[in-house]
Amino acid sequence: RPTPEPTSPGEFGNLSYLLSLFRYRVLVSSVETEAALQTETERLKSIEEAWNSCAVQLVQTAISHCEYFILDKFISYIGKCKDEYCRESLASLCQMYALSRISLGHQWEGILNRHALKLMNSCLNSVLDQVRINAVPLVDALDFPDHVLNSTIGRYDGNVYEALFEEARNSPLNTHLRDDKATLRGYEFVRDYLDKDFLSLRNGVPVELRADTARI
Repeated sequence: RPTPEPTSPGEFGNLSYLLSLFRYRVLVSSVETEAALQTETERLKSIEEAWNSCAVQLVQTAISHCEYFILDKFISYIGKCKDEYCRESLASLCQMYALSRISLGHQWEGILNRHALKLMNSCLNSVLDQVRINAVPLVDALDFPDHVLNSTIGRYDGNVYEALFEEARNSPLNTHLRDDKATLRGYEFVRDYLDKDFLSLRNGVPVELRADTARI
């Protein structure tokens, strides 16, 4: 079992401790899964049926192993990064990965108690604040083109609100045919609260939108 156990949220973010925690989970889950598989093999007299009986546990153990492998390689490459600011950003990203896997993952029963999970969640919230500052540069560093990222709020040009408005206009949920023209459904309920002049300037909205009409 990894020691010493953290006594504060900040200590829970230590990458060496997190790596040892993931390693320990793999060891525990592997031993328990092997024992369950052996028990089911003896009971069912068939390795195939025993494998099917333990399928969920086998998949979760495989995921635990993959997550440990990813974390191990992530941490090793952080150590090779020579730029101090880049290394700090990657370390925060690595912490977020590990802590989020604990928060959303399986097979942590008996490894982390209620108090430890409370510290973990508090540490995760702090790490998210750090990552949020560099979220855009981190995504841009991967250089995903817009057609691959396929994100309305993650466009390269940064025109988030214009893209959101255009996406809403073109969504099948918000449009229907009326007099052969697309109409924004529910527009009559929000039109009095919109800055139509501003929207028309940045989104190429036709002049008709500025009039008292629901047609776009």
